Amino acid sequence: METAVSRLGLTQDQIQDIIRIVNKQYKDFINDSPTDIYFSAFYLDPRFANSNILKTPTTGSTTTSFTIRIPVSSSPVMDDGVLHPKAFQRAKGFLKTVLRNEVAALSEYDDKALLHDLLQTRYHRKDELVKAFSSQLLTFGRNQFPFKSGCNKNANPLQWWKRLTHDENADVLATICVKVFAILPNSMPDERTVSEFTRQNSSLRGNQSVSTLVDIVQVGQWYKIHSPRIAGEPVKPRHRPVVRFLDMTKEMQKGGGADSGDDEYSSDEEDVPACSSVKDWEVEDMAFDLDKDVDLAAPILCDLISEAGAPVDSQSNAQGKALSTTVQSTSKPDVPNYDF
Repeated sequence: METAVSRLGLTQDQIQDIIRIVNKQYKDFINDSPTDIYFSAFYLDPRFANSNILKTPTTGSTTTSFTIRIPVSSSPVMDDGVLHPKAFQRAKGFLKTVLRNEVAALSEYDDKALLHDLLQTRYHRKDELVKAFSSQLLTFGRNQFPFKSGCNKNANPLQWWKRLTHDENADVLATICVKVFAILPNSMPDERTVSEFTRQNSSLRGNQSVSTLVDIVQVGQWYKIHSPRIAGEPVKPRHRPVVRFLDMTKEMQKGGGADSGDDEYSSDEEDVPACSSVKDWEVEDMAFDLDKDVDLAAPILCDLISEAGAPVDSQSNAQGKALSTTVQSTSKPDVPNYDF
C-alpha cells in the first residue's frame, strides 16, 4: 500500500475508503443481492461471458481471496466442457427460476406469455421446451455454436440475444435473455426527461399546461432518435458504449462553456439525504474482497477500470458443434423436468 500511496498520490485513508466502497458494492450486488440477476447478466453478456475476467478451473488464483457464497446445488454439476463451472451453476440457478415462472405463465396468460410463440410454433410441449433450454444453456456454457461468435466490446448485448431468438439452436435461452437485458438498470432516461421538463418550463414561460409540456418533450425525444440533426444526412445508429473509467484531463482541456439554456434551476444535491461515513461500513478495508475466480489482472477488466485502457485479445470465431434437441410428440404427461 505504501507503493500505491507514493505512485498514485493518494493518502492511505483515501485508498482504504476506495477499497471499502468497492467491497461494499461487490457485497451488495453480488453476495447479498436478493436475486442473482446482476451476476447472471454479467455471465450472459457476450462481451464478458468467456473472457478472462473469470478464471478457468485450471488457472491458479493469484490476486484475491474466496468470499462469494454460492449455495450448494442439488443438481449434478456439469463441469465437463463448461468453461466456468461455478459461474455457470450460479447463473443457471437464476435462469431456472425465470424459466419456471415463464412456463407457468403459459397456462395463466396463454398468448400473452413470453414463451407462447415458441410453444405453438416449434416445441408444442412444455417439457420439450425446458429440455431445449437445458441443452442450449449447456451449449452456451461450453462456448459452442451458435454462441461462439460473441460480440465486440461496444456491441449491444440485447440486440445480440434478439438475433439468436430466430436460431433453433438458441431460441429458448435467447428469449429468456432478451427479457433479462431488456430491463433498464438505471433511471437515466427518467432523469433526462425531467431535465427537459425543467428546461422547457423555465421562469420565462412557466405558465404552460402539463399536456403541452408532455407533447413538446415527446416530439423532441422522437426527433432526437429518428431524425438527423442536419437535413439530408442519414440517421446515425445509436451508440451504447460500455461504461468505463476515463481520464478527464484531456476532455476538460478542450474547453467549451456550459449552455445556459440547459441549466438546472434547482440542485439535486439538496434532496440527497446524508449518508454514513465510508468508515462506518462493516467491510474489509485492507484488500479487495472478491471471489478467487475473478482475475483483476484480466486485460478486458483493465480496459474497463483503467484510464488508458488495455488491449483485448480477439476471440476465435470457430464454430463448435451445436447440441440439437429433437422434438417428439408423445402421449406421456407434459410435465417439465427442471432437475438439470
